Amino acid sequence: LDASLSRLDLGKLMEIKQATIAPASLPAKSRQPPSSPNLAKKAPASVSASIKTKGQVVIGEMTYAGATAHETRISWILSGLTPALRDLNGRAQLHIAGGSFKSEAKESNRSGLIKALLFPITVIKALGSILAPLKIFPDLSHVLFTEVVGDYVFVKGVMTLRDFHMDGPAMKINTSGTIDLAGQKLNLLAAISTA
Repeated sequence: LDASLSRLDLGKLMEIKQATIAPASLPAKSRQPPSSPNLAKKAPASVSASIKTKGQVVIGEMTYAGATAHETRISWILSGLTPALRDLNGRAQLHIAGGSFKSEAKESNRSGLIKALLFPITVIKALGSILAPLKIFPDLSHVLFTEVVGDYVFVKGVMTLRDFHMDGPAMKINTSGTIDLAGQKLNLLAAISTA
């Protein structure tokens, strides 16, 4: 895949995706495809075919639930891609040339891989909300950033952050370590410096 978009509203895209997967207006029984005796037996629902994919996407401006990202570049070479991310192998890179996000921005509708790539920001936002009463951490209710860079390696569902940093006028964040995507286990080291 090689794509370039001038603008993307990720929230609207996720709404369309949800609507095409299982329209809420239809009862669950009518959403299932009709069975046919001529069709070969399907694999059990728990078995999911993995995907091998390679590509790059450049997005001029992306918005999603209180977040805005200016020129965003994502490239990847991945194999073993499934919803569980258990067998994911490969490499991905992310570069965002500025933007902002609000702490109340939704993350539950993001795809598993997008959640993984932005997970360091999620951890920093959670840490910020926990430490906010102590006034030892910058206010993360609205964060401006000049750059976000991520360089990731995936081996059997474990993501290694070779480099993840976010620079902005109020703070700089550098994160490294590993995340077991299927087991949701973190081993991260974050260095945060304020302006």
